[in-house]
Amino acid sequence: TTVMMVPISIMKTRGFIREIDDWVRNGGHLVVLGERAESWHNDWQKHYKPDPKLVPDNFRDWLKEHGFTIDFKEKGTFDTNKITVDDNVFEVFADSSYAISQHGGDAHLFESTTYGSGRISVLADARPLRNRYIDEHENGAFLLSLMDWTGRDGRVLIIRDSDLSFWGLLWKAGWTVLIGLAVFTIYWLWKNMPGFGPRLALDERSTLRAYDHHLEALGDFHWRLDKAAGLLRPLRDSILERAQQQAANAGHHHEDIFAWLGERAGIPKERVQRAMTQESPGDSTVFTRLMADLQTLHFSLP
Repeated sequence: TTVMMVPISIMKTRGFIREIDDWVRNGGHLVVLGERAESWHNDWQKHYKPDPKLVPDNFRDWLKEHGFTIDFKEKGTFDTNKITVDDNVFEVFADSSYAISQHGGDAHLFESTTYGSGRISVLADARPLRNRYIDEHENGAFLLSLMDWTGRDGRVLIIRDSDLSFWGLLWKAGWTVLIGLAVFTIYWLWKNMPGFGPRLALDERSTLRAYDHHLEALGDFHWRLDKAAGLLRPLRDSILERAQQQAANAGHHHEDIFAWLGERAGIPKERVQRAMTQESPGDSTVFTRLMADLQTLHFSLP
């Protein structure tokens, strides 16, 4: 491998930096890409929030050993810049929050220096080398010049990995969905997990009914069936049978039975006749009056 292009965010461990150091010193060309270099970065995103901690501390110290200084600024430092590679000037589009200087000189978008038999190059903004912008300005020619700078033939290694984990990517791209899922999970656990301590017995309503409720239901059934004629008939038959037997025993079996009953009960003959013969009471008031007269007749007979 003659050229290795890496995002600056993965240059963290001292062991990895030491291996890169040996590789560069033996003739490799290390191209370090600053902002927007990670594989997960969205080139079509309009709003970009710069990361003030983009440069790992270990790698910052290593760059200082080779004369590089990287400063962070709140606002973009460069916009449509000229980059010099091996005495060739290229105009590229970039807008970085980092300024790169070498040995205390002026800040630029791009700086490069030799190290041993190799070369170290640092580009503050990776957009000139990404697919989204490679055909704009002179970005393509700049990339080819980087590849040929050392004058050696070999492979070009582009490391697109980053330190963003799978869960970090989910949180970055879909934190609202994750929060909703977490709230739903907590609610589901709260709803379904068994509680602590003994459970209180449920106060179930009894299906048993009192005696008066049964009588009320039975009377309602008979009223809807035939206006309670089925309840009047047995009582009338009982009164008539006893009245005829007692009238015969008293020698009055030839008399009008309704008049005889009225005399014993103390009610007019017309009411006795109506109580004993009316089939279908018109309403509950009539039914109540008939039942009252039948009870009077019933209790008048011993």
